Amino acid sequence: MKVKIKSKKFKGKFISVNINEAKGATSLVVFLSGFSGSKNLPLFEKTTSEFLKNGFSVLRLSFCGDEDETNSTKNVPDISQMSFSVYVEEINNVLDSVGSKYVTITLIGHSFGAPISIMFLSKYEKYSSKTKLILWDSSLLPFNKIMMDKSFVFDPAKKLHFEKGKGVRMFLTRNSIRSFQK
Repeated sequence: MKVKIKSKKFKGKFISVNINEAKGATSLVVFLSGFSGSKNLPLFEKTTSEFLKNGFSVLRLSFCGDEDETNSTKNVPDISQMSFSVYVEEINNVLDSVGSKYVTITLIGHSFGAPISIMFLSKYEKYSSKTKLILWDSSLLPFNKIMMDKSFVFDPAKKLHFEKGKGVRMFLTRNSIRSFQK
């Protein structure tokens, strides 16, 4: 089921959520892809069916609009507005909206979803006692300035830092770059 949850941070914006509920489930698995990742990543979609077969409800969310997202949702925050603190606040918002009925929650942090999950559990202790954490192909932080300059180039028109190279490239916001280096 697709759900739109009002953003706590951005007026008139929504967090796009897919929730698949297993009948009688007391546990919720939450996939967090981080920055420009989508709730529709093939690895999340395939893994969702496995969790459902085993009696877990599954929540997948896209925090913001992504220029790589083919079915982008209207009225979602723009990637250029995102930072670690926004991601963390919005996870709390989403779980307060749909996660309260579950006895246990498992956060699966993929890529930048890993440090975001850790920051979330550090900030919101009310979830730490009922939450498990799985880090899946996690990104490590902080990045130093030399590494960032070597790997990314700033596009002033889009106000984003793009990964150098060809093909599909990761992009980061200025706020994200700053928070990586703290």
